[in-house]
Amino acid sequence: SIFYGASDGDGGATSSSPPPGRHIKCHQAKTMGDGNDRAPRRTSIVSSGRRKVHTTFPDGREMVEEYDVRTEDLLVRKTRGKTILGAQQDWQWDVGKPASTAAMPASGIRESPHNPVLVRKDTHDTIEFRIRNLPYPQDVYDVSVDEVSQTIIIRTSNKKYFKRITVPDVQGLRTRDLTWHWGNNTLVMYYRKPADLIANEQKTRAEIARLDSAEHADGNEGRPGPNECKQQ
Repeated sequence: SIFYGASDGDGGATSSSPPPGRHIKCHQAKTMGDGNDRAPRRTSIVSSGRRKVHTTFPDGREMVEEYDVRTEDLLVRKTRGKTILGAQQDWQWDVGKPASTAAMPASGIRESPHNPVLVRKDTHDTIEFRIRNLPYPQDVYDVSVDEVSQTIIIRTSNKKYFKRITVPDVQGLRTRDLTWHWGNNTLVMYYRKPADLIANEQKTRAEIARLDSAEHADGNEGRPGPNECKQQ
C-alpha cells in the first residue's frame, strides 16, 4: 500500500488519498520485523521536520510516534486499540499532547487555558515532563518518586496542586534518577532513562534508519518516480 505525507486532524494518522490541491510526496510502505505475521509492521514518512512512524501490532493495536528529524527527540507517542466489537478506540497520548482546536467540544465545556498542562518529551537519555501554568514559587513544590506505587508525585505545601505521573515504559522508578526545577510558571522534571530502555529505543531507531536505507536504495530520493505522487 501507499502512505501519503498528509496527516489527519490530530497530526498522527495518514490518509489513503491526497487531498485536492496538494502536492504530496509519498513512498511505498516498508515493513520492519522478522518477516512473520506476528511481527509489528512499521511505515515511516517525513513531514514538516518530523519523522512520523506508524506501527500496527498483530492484535490490531496502533502506535504513532513523531521524532524531530534533527535531534531525533521523541515528540509524540500515542496508541489506540479496538473494542471487543472491533471498533477503534480513542487515541491515548503518552508523549506530547493533542493539537488544541478552537471548536467547542460536544459537551459544551471548554478547558480553561489557565489550567496546569502536563506534556512529556523524550530525548536519547532522559524523559522530560513539563507542567505549565503553575504560578507558585519553587520552594512550594515537593517532587519525589513513590517507589511503592511507581509514580512521580508532585505536591505543593500550600495544597493548591497535587499530581501523580505514571511512566509505563520504565520499570523500577528511583528517586535518585529524578531532577527538577521551576521557572516561568513551568515545573520541569527530568528522569534519567535506564540502560535497557535506552538500548531498546536505539534498536527501534536503527530499524527506522533501515526504512530510510531501503527508500534510498529504491533510487527515488530527490527525483520524481513511481513513488512520487502529484495532484493532477
